[in-house]
Amino acid sequence: MGENKPSRARRALSDAWESTTENAGLKLTSVLIAMALYGVVRGAGTVERGLEVSLLVRPPSADVRRVMMTDLPDRVRVVVKGPPTLVNAIRPESIGGAEVNISDGRVAVARVDPATMQLPAGVTIVSIQPASLQLAWEDLVERDVPVRVETVGRTAPGSRPAAIIEAIPQRVHVTGPALYVDGLNTVRTEAIDVTGLEAGQHTRRVALEPPRSRVHYVGATSVRVAITVERDLTERRLDHLDVTIVGAQRVVLRPAVVSIRVRGLAAPVNALDPALVVPTVDVTEEMVTRREAVRLPVRAGHLPAGVELVAIEPPEVVATPR
Repeated sequence: MGENKPSRARRALSDAWESTTENAGLKLTSVLIAMALYGVVRGAGTVERGLEVSLLVRPPSADVRRVMMTDLPDRVRVVVKGPPTLVNAIRPESIGGAEVNISDGRVAVARVDPATMQLPAGVTIVSIQPASLQLAWEDLVERDVPVRVETVGRTAPGSRPAAIIEAIPQRVHVTGPALYVDGLNTVRTEAIDVTGLEAGQHTRRVALEPPRSRVHYVGATSVRVAITVERDLTERRLDHLDVTIVGAQRVVLRPAVVSIRVRGLAAPVNALDPALVVPTVDVTEEMVTRREAVRLPVRAGHLPAGVELVAIEPPEVVATPR
């Protein structure tokens, strides 16, 4: 007799189960590998890449009269996503830059706009760093500021250490943020070396010191400097010097003594012996014969080199014949 139908069904189920469970580990591994390969193939269609692109700044116009005090970066980092062939072929310099618009001169937070970038179709932007910028502003002002001439060194021996120095022009026009310009008392020049300058007039063209950030000189960035170097002179007063009569002696002098002030370099003036400084008057026989009192100028002779006469006090004496 043949097998009944239930027996054949059970045998079929048993065969199917054995086929399914035979080498179950190997089959499971194959399935997992297939799934992983599917994920790799599916994911290979999109990649991400970071690019350093230029930051394009739309600044305020000149009539806004505002100065931005914040230092902006030259570049921002943009992460893009798309097909590998497109993303990997991108050259940052060929796609333009991201823009920040600060044209109103007052915005405190400016967002970086990537709309100016020229990306290939199919490539999108994931993120921008920084996405926004904190900004600080100051009013733009301008004013004239005095020039201060800086010097180093010493002038030649025998001259005054501090020469007379004048900047031409004496003031320069400066523009910049009010924070800096309003508090600017002077504009200094670069240092002039006056070492060894002799007495006399000297002229130099000298640059102004570079201004601080965001401050500008309007017009010239240098000035002409006139330097007057004077001799280092000292004065001395010699008192109670007897007046000597030259010529006819038969007169009486009133006063018979005078004071003399001399000037010159310190060494010869301080070494001057008063006994060698002889004030004199010239008396002629005619003056004596006329028997009249006359006023005579006093002269100072025998002053050494480097010493000059400043004054004789009194400058005249009265000569009366005896």
